[in-house]
Amino acid sequence: MAEVKGPSDFTPEFQKAFYDLYSRLRTERFEPALTILKQTLEALLNAKFSASPRLRLRVEQGRVKSPNRLLLKAQLPKYRAEINTPDDIFAKIHDIVGTRITRNTTNDAYSVLREIKTAGGAYIFLAARTTTSRRIFDLLFAFHSPTMPTIAAPVTNGAGGNYF
Repeated sequence: MAEVKGPSDFTPEFQKAFYDLYSRLRTERFEPALTILKQTLEALLNAKFSASPRLRLRVEQGRVKSPNRLLLKAQLPKYRAEINTPDDIFAKIHDIVGTRITRNTTNDAYSVLREIKTAGGAYIFLAARTTTSRRIFDLLFAFHSPTMPTIAAPVTNGAGGNYF
C-alpha cells in the first residue's frame, strides 16, 4: 500500500480499505470506462463532423485519476464532510476517469460541445481551456455513470490557461 503524499486525516485502516477498493474498481470499472469514453467520443466526432473539421479534433488518451490524487482531493473541504467510507470517495468525486478533446479553434470547441449536448450521454463537461502559447483549446471530460446523462457547466480552477 502506498502512503498518501502530504498530510492525511484518513486513518491507516481507511486508507488500506480505500486502496483495496480502488485497485479492484480500477480494473473492473475505471479502465473499461476510459476505453468506452474514448471510443464513444471518437465515434461521435466521426459521425458529426466532415473530414476537414474532423482533422482538427483529437481525442486524447485520457487517464484514470491515481489513488493518491483521489485521497488528497477527498480531503478538500468541499468533499471531506461527506466522506465517511472509502465508497463515499467514488460517490462524491466525479472526475476519476477523464479525457480531453484537443482542437484548434474556439468555434471547433463550441461545435463539439453542441454535438455532445445534443447526443446526451454520461459525460460531465469539466472545463474548456485555451493555451495561447500552443494555440490549442482543450475540452476536458469525465465519465460518471450511465444514470447521469448530464454535461455540467464549465468549472474554472485557474490552472493552465484562460477559460471561456
